[in-house]
Amino acid sequence: MARWDGQIAEALVRSQKNTKDDEEEVTLAPICNTVQDKCGSEDKLSIPFNTRSYFQAKYNGSCDATPFGTGTYECVDYDQGALRLGGQTLSFEVDLSNDGCGCNAALYLVSMPQSHDESICHDRYCDANNVCGVRCTELDLMEANQIAWVSTVHVADDGSGQGFGYAHYVFPPEHRLSSPTHECAYGPSATCAIDTRSAFVAAISFSAPEELFSYTVEISQGGRSARLGPVRYVDKPQMGQYQTAVEANAALRASLDAGMTLVVSHWAGPKKESMGWLDSPCKPDEITGWACTDVFVEHSEWEWLCPVEDATPPSCHNPFTLTDVAIHPNPAPPPPPIAMTTADLMANVAIGTSFGVLIGVVLGYMLGARFGAQQRPPKAEAGEEELEMCPVAAEEDNMESEREI
Repeated sequence: MARWDGQIAEALVRSQKNTKDDEEEVTLAPICNTVQDKCGSEDKLSIPFNTRSYFQAKYNGSCDATPFGTGTYECVDYDQGALRLGGQTLSFEVDLSNDGCGCNAALYLVSMPQSHDESICHDRYCDANNVCGVRCTELDLMEANQIAWVSTVHVADDGSGQGFGYAHYVFPPEHRLSSPTHECAYGPSATCAIDTRSAFVAAISFSAPEELFSYTVEISQGGRSARLGPVRYVDKPQMGQYQTAVEANAALRASLDAGMTLVVSHWAGPKKESMGWLDSPCKPDEITGWACTDVFVEHSEWEWLCPVEDATPPSCHNPFTLTDVAIHPNPAPPPPPIAMTTADLMANVAIGTSFGVLIGVVLGYMLGARFGAQQRPPKAEAGEEELEMCPVAAEEDNMESEREI
């Protein structure tokens, strides 16, 4: 089903209800397990509409055919789903080709392992928006459709959070998805770096436990890419107890290191405009009232943009798919520059100078020898050379000959 630290996750457990307002009653049971009864191929997950499900590394079958609403919460051990992703990268391929305006395909982390309160959704689900009556830390890694992608951090008491990506409420350009090659980083068009009409790969990398909290998102497709982050609080949370971004990020660090549950959901509002906070441009009164300038306003020429107001129901009933969900260590950072003291530097300079002098002497000797060889007269016959090179010796030989006569 999915690689889980090198192993296959045994189950994806689905909640009874996606939200407190759902009327449909669903059994809390594995929708995917080692038998592959409902998942299709071994590495591909099909996420039906109006569902919320929790990844479980281990599953013993205790929740099979156990309807919730009976007051028991004991069949799921949420500790089995706790992920400690500090220094890790979560990667997956996602196909959002069925999800247009008004749809939300979501993959996120919540602090369910530390939540022991019964929710009104008949399980132990919690999040920062109090969807089922219990609040906890929430890291939205992906809330997306073909038009929009947003990654948001929430401390437990900040339902608004701080978002990055292509979305209605992401205003600063430095918080948006960006591509090194395309002006449009993401959208249902061949003119965008990521053409969301086809599947693409996402890699979400978390800072190491000893570092300040953050994560980055890189999405790629056919040699093209887009990136956002680091995702973390840049400003003070809009609500709640934390008074600075530093305090909020420290709380997120603690939650991530304690272990969080990976959740996948697929949902929408009753009307397309219900998801306007994600995928529609700022309304005219927002633009004039508080200078709303999201990427959709800046690129009104994009023909695929969602209407600002649309009361028609969204068409999200076909599943979206996740393939090759995997967790692996972050790539090793480049080695730091070598620290060197002044004494080390002077010693290296002295060594380098001595070596340079030695090289100069050797080169000088070699060049001098070569120059001397070039200036030497042509070699004569042996006898002539002896007379020329030793004239005194030649004169002595002549005098000796005269005495003998």
